[in-house]
Amino acid sequence: MASLVIIAHMPALEYYTFPLLASLFPVVMTSLQNDVALDATLAILLRVLCMAPSPPQAGLSADIIIPLTTVLPLLCSAHPDASTRHITFRILGHVLQLTPSVLRLQILRDLVSPSEDASPYMRTAAIGLVKEAVLEAVSHPKTENVFASPFLLQTIGPHVFCLDPPVLLDSIGGIDALKDSPEPARLVGCLNLYYILLSRDVDNRVRVFQYYFTLLGSELMGAIRQELGTPEPCKV
Repeated sequence: MASLVIIAHMPALEYYTFPLLASLFPVVMTSLQNDVALDATLAILLRVLCMAPSPPQAGLSADIIIPLTTVLPLLCSAHPDASTRHITFRILGHVLQLTPSVLRLQILRDLVSPSEDASPYMRTAAIGLVKEAVLEAVSHPKTENVFASPFLLQTIGPHVFCLDPPVLLDSIGGIDALKDSPEPARLVGCLNLYYILLSRDVDNRVRVFQYYFTLLGSELMGAIRQELGTPEPCKV
């Protein structure tokens, strides 16, 4: 662990490369999992992933991506220090930016999916990571990317555009109970993602309009319309 502290204080950015991270990776994972020399480890990850110059084609291997995207979300949601949670979340975002799009979508699907082990706050934050990936994809209309394809909503739609639990609007015990729940913040993130898809996917590569009249229209938006007394929109 002492080597992490020494390396974290090296001044020259040219030393912070993907091969360096690969050589240190077993020690990095031990640090992240055991909260030992964590500040030094996060500093190294920040410099390697966010600051060090890399060739455009550079990418991380799955052997690094999968362990990092398994342990970093736990730190993002459970570490007692707010600044550590924020830094860890930004590192997670940069790891995902360096991840091939198909694997990136699989990881994000797991992060936004409800489970007994998943933090509801991490599920909400992960919707923001999906939004970042969508904005990257639609900004390059000539590049094939699963985040600008119908496969996006087929993969994450059932886990994002739904109420959790499905009977939330019937079972919630008043407005105060709803405000104390993490679900309103998650629903705001869902609707924000939906707006991004409508406004930025000008070529309808994601097929959001078709998706609306299947799962999205009948489940999430249907429940909200019913609660507000809003009529069903007409298909065009």
